[in-house]
Amino acid sequence: MNTLATTSTTATTSTNPQNEKKDILGKDDFLRIFITQLKNQDPLQPLEDKDFIAQMAQFSSLEQITNMANEMAGINQFLSQQNSLGSLSNLIGKIGHWKNDEGTELSGEITSVLMKAGEYYATIDSQEVPIYQLFQVESGV
Repeated sequence: MNTLATTSTTATTSTNPQNEKKDILGKDDFLRIFITQLKNQDPLQPLEDKDFIAQMAQFSSLEQITNMANEMAGINQFLSQQNSLGSLSNLIGKIGHWKNDEGTELSGEITSVLMKAGEYYATIDSQEVPIYQLFQVESGV
């Protein structure tokens, strides 16, 4: 009979904005538990090979699933940006109206739409106007 040390981990709140709340065990927690089990096992009845291999397989699966989830999140963000940019491309050829920093109303034909540093811009008369500054868009000439 194997006697393994029981370990417990608790959810912690961090001041790091990326990890404000830790609700699930991650791969680091799994490794910590695994190492604790190895340190505290009965030397006369160590973990059997099949148990060791099963736990390593679980760790490998956990790591692969985590990597896939991260890649899927990146793909989802990319598709969202492309979808928004695709929708905004309907503005090309239309007349955009906006106010400059002095409050003067300007207008011109939207010739392209682009994204820079996470913000969307309409190119109007060689100027890059943030989309949020457009207060009116009308059909082109």
